[in-house]
Amino acid sequence: MKIKRAGTMKVLLLSVTISIFSCKKEKVEDLKGETKVETKADPRIDTRGLDQYIRVAETLADNKEPAQVEWDSLFRTVFYNRYNEFGVLKKEDEQKRMRQVYQQSDASPSGERDQHLEYKKKLPELKKFSTSLKDGSVIAEAQKYVLPMLPERLQGKPMPGIKYAYNVEPEALGSDNPVIQDALLSYNADGYVKGLLTAHEAFHYITIAATFDRLKVPLDDPRVTLAFPLLNISQEGMADLIDKDIFLKQESPLREFFGSLASTPEEEQLSKRFIESLNAVLEKASKGEEVPDASELRKTIMAQGGHQPGRYMGKLIKQAGLLNEVIAEVDNPFQFFFSYNKAASQSSGKYPVFSTAAIGVLEKLEMEIITPLNPK
Repeated sequence: MKIKRAGTMKVLLLSVTISIFSCKKEKVEDLKGETKVETKADPRIDTRGLDQYIRVAETLADNKEPAQVEWDSLFRTVFYNRYNEFGVLKKEDEQKRMRQVYQQSDASPSGERDQHLEYKKKLPELKKFSTSLKDGSVIAEAQKYVLPMLPERLQGKPMPGIKYAYNVEPEALGSDNPVIQDALLSYNADGYVKGLLTAHEAFHYITIAATFDRLKVPLDDPRVTLAFPLLNISQEGMADLIDKDIFLKQESPLREFFGSLASTPEEEQLSKRFIESLNAVLEKASKGEEVPDASELRKTIMAQGGHQPGRYMGKLIKQAGLLNEVIAEVDNPFQFFFSYNKAASQSSGKYPVFSTAAIGVLEKLEMEIITPLNPK
């Protein structure tokens, strides 16, 4: 198989050396000598990014200018830091916008959704939310949703920590430890079903780390580069089974946010086209023709980071009663495609099927880069 090599690719190696902490309660005496129970903060929870945003916002709301050190601290928080690395966000623009929102009550110039305005509406609630997170109970709630999606051999893996911060858009990322979540998105999600959003991201962290552990070859091997888009699709297809049916309910506060993943004729047609495009790429590979690098391939076979066609495929796998065979190999992205194809083959043409040649390419790639659970 000829694979077009991508340029320099940064890959974050996942660290799984994290400790399991529990929320401890200790008896202490107050100034009157009376005994009371005090709950210690769970060290896996980090709300410093959110807290710093609130400090700056409250200062501006009091018609005061935050000290430069306060601005600097805000722009070092996790999401802002990511934008700074890529040079896609000007600090001066963000400062100007925050002054407009918190000092002048300025609406969005374009009338479109503005994240600072959304935060302003909920600032007192977000302050209380930050305090409520400290006990770490959200992680315990998330674990309840994650465990059924893991094989027994991975159920003992520690849950990741969580960083909460302001982000310019609602987003949560779970490929590393700690997972990072836009605080307002988390507030809305946990107010509906506590821990569900975190469960989706924790699933990514645990299973991606396990997938990397099973790789036979280095991460910069071109075959792994090709497999990354397949990993994106399988990851989102499985993780969406944890939360999307709940978040897409009519009464859900996140229904509009996740609306593009609702089961509509348009979403189904788009997912079908992506699957057919992937099949065409794999058939070319079976003939020894060059296939696109990972970046180009993503544009051809997926959207929204793999949610499409992942959710579409995952739903069929579940409907066909094949979910357990994917869970058993959840750290092998190829199993997701094999199980989908088995289900699609039984759908009387309703779902696109991968050709024998395409499946052959996936089987060969799996054999070359994934360590089998029970080596012969």
